[in-house]
Amino acid sequence: IATYSFDWGDGTTTGPQPGPTATHTYASAGSYTVTATATDSGGLAATGSAPVAVLGNLIGNPGFETSTAGWNTILTGTTLARAAGGHSGGWSALLTNTGTSSTTLGLNDSPNWVTATRTGTTYTASVWVRSDSPGAVVKLKVREYTGSTAVGSTSASVSLTTAWQQVLLGYAPVAGGSSSLDFQLYLSSAPPGPSFRADDAAIVGG
Repeated sequence: IATYSFDWGDGTTTGPQPGPTATHTYASAGSYTVTATATDSGGLAATGSAPVAVLGNLIGNPGFETSTAGWNTILTGTTLARAAGGHSGGWSALLTNTGTSSTTLGLNDSPNWVTATRTGTTYTASVWVRSDSPGAVVKLKVREYTGSTAVGSTSASVSLTTAWQQVLLGYAPVAGGSSSLDFQLYLSSAPPGPSFRADDAAIVGG
C-alpha cells in the first residue's frame, strides 16, 4: 500500500497520506458515512465504508453566557467567575488564585456532563483558553470512572497566549456503556491573582 485517503462524509477529506489512520472532528451532530481508500504503488485502489453517528455537544453550559452552573474549581483558595469577553460569545470563565502562594488552579465539571458513556463511541473533548499573562501551560484532562474507580484517562496541553486557542483531545472509553467521563482543565503552580480564561467547552461523541 502506498497511500490512504479518508472521506468523512461531511464534505471534508484527509489524504492521500502514507499512514493508515486519521482523526476528524465533525462540526455538527448527525449521521455520516466514512469511506477509507487504500491505493497501492501500481495505482490500484480498494475502499471500505462505515456509518458514524455523531452526538451533539454533551456539555450543557459550554459558554458561561448566563452562569457557571455545572462547573466548579479544583481547590479551595481559587475562584471561578464569569468575565466579560469570550471566544465566541460575550462571556467566559475566569479562574483566579485568591491565595498568597502558588497553587493548582482548575476548572472541573460538577457533576460530570457525561454520566453514561456509549459502547463503541469515541469522544472528543475541547475548550478554548487564553491568558493576559502568557507562558504558563494549561492541561485538559479527561478521566473515565466506573463508580469511584478510575479506569482510564488522557490529556493534552498548550502554552497560554493572549489570543484564544483550542485544547483538543480524543478518548475511547475502556468501559464504554458502564462508565462516566470527568472533564478537567488545570494549571499547576498558578501564582496569586487572575490566571486564565476558558470558553466554548465541548464533549462530542461519535
